[in-house]
Amino acid sequence: MHIPLKYGHSTLTFDIDGLASHVDVLASGRACPECDETTLIKNALARPIGSPPLADLVSPGQRVVIVTSDVTRPCPSVLLLPHVLDELNRGGVRDHDITAVFGLGTHRSQTDVERTALVGEQVYRCVKCIDSDPADVRFIGCTRPMPAS
Repeated sequence: MHIPLKYGHSTLTFDIDGLASHVDVLASGRACPECDETTLIKNALARPIGSPPLADLVSPGQRVVIVTSDVTRPCPSVLLLPHVLDELNRGGVRDHDITAVFGLGTHRSQTDVERTALVGEQVYRCVKCIDSDPADVRFIGCTRPMPAS
């Protein structure tokens, strides 16, 4: 039995002959099989859990920073950010007041090509997109552990 697994932008295939009786393959499902990603994202932004919509939380003139993942993480920023920007714009925040920061942690800086691929050409042209700078941070405190429920 051959098991294909997505790995980066390619696929690795594992041969599990002789192990098949000890292996189960779990396939992911969709929360809403009839919904496409755009519909799911828009619905989540329109009706967030426990919060007013983003457009109701911002106002014209505010500056907004969106922290998103770097090239080493699988967050689909290219799908999410256009809709987040639409919500911010709907709330009156202009594109030139929005900065997307790629949280690098200890990873290397990214190229312009990588930043563009992460957020898409339209977002990259509309808002400032920068890598985080580990030398430009300030300690602001520690969080408390969540109480056991």
